[in-house]
Amino acid sequence: MYFFLRILRKLRLLKYFKGRFELSLENKNFEIPVLNGIGMDHFPASEPWMSECIKRLLPMKVGNFVDVGVNIGQTLLKLRSLSDCEYVGFEPNQNCIEYVHALIQSNHLNHLTIVPYGISDRDEEGLLHAYFDQSTDSSASLIATFRPESKVMHTTQVSLIGPQTLLGYLQKPVAIIKIDVEGFEWFVIKGLEQIIARDRPFLLVEILPVYDASGTDRLERQQQIERLLMQNKYVIFRILKNADDSFHQFERIEKIGIHSDLKFCEYLIAPAESEIHIVHSATAIDDLIFKSQ
Repeated sequence: MYFFLRILRKLRLLKYFKGRFELSLENKNFEIPVLNGIGMDHFPASEPWMSECIKRLLPMKVGNFVDVGVNIGQTLLKLRSLSDCEYVGFEPNQNCIEYVHALIQSNHLNHLTIVPYGISDRDEEGLLHAYFDQSTDSSASLIATFRPESKVMHTTQVSLIGPQTLLGYLQKPVAIIKIDVEGFEWFVIKGLEQIIARDRPFLLVEILPVYDASGTDRLERQQQIERLLMQNKYVIFRILKNADDSFHQFERIEKIGIHSDLKFCEYLIAPAESEIHIVHSATAIDDLIFKSQ
């Protein structure tokens, strides 16, 4: 199938393709609708490390799973392969929203809410800048200058909600928040600050590198995140991965810093009181693996 898809992409025919395929995650099968090419990014299954992180964190805290940056439902399927807990997803791209509803219907998924807004530190309108000629571009950013070396293919006006509006969607306790927003992390975390203080959730966050000291805007946003987390008594773990992108371990770090390694972009940000449990869970699982060999 992947060879066939590569041919379609090369011939620029993928956007005309429709069909249904099966995807297996954690020994659970899902039906993946492909609508004019949208949905093919589920293949091959990406970020296996994320499933392992979710698996380790779920037993540690009871509450909703919040997905900031749903895209086409990649994290939703990972969660549903592991748990039927309540899911709340935020996505400002209407093309992604329409696809995810089709994905939900195809798999009869429940206990979930899809919110057609992004999250920010205030209610506002924003512009989503896409760098690929793809209506569900997962690299699209709300930061106009986030990729100055790349050409913006198109922009879309989207709606963002701030802390007070957000509380209406997150009235129940939150256990885990996944954030993948291409440079907009500071504004999302600031918007979620009341939820962070109220529920002390785990944060699974992608933060792309600053690269060097000349990236002053990126560095300032990154440092603002670190300051806010310190004020709320949170600690940072870098998620280390194996060569096949599977989970390796959580590495405790004091700050993210300046670096240029794209392998070091994923972080678990955890309430300080959970640090010992995270370390213990890793040790316990490693011991179990060792004893089974």
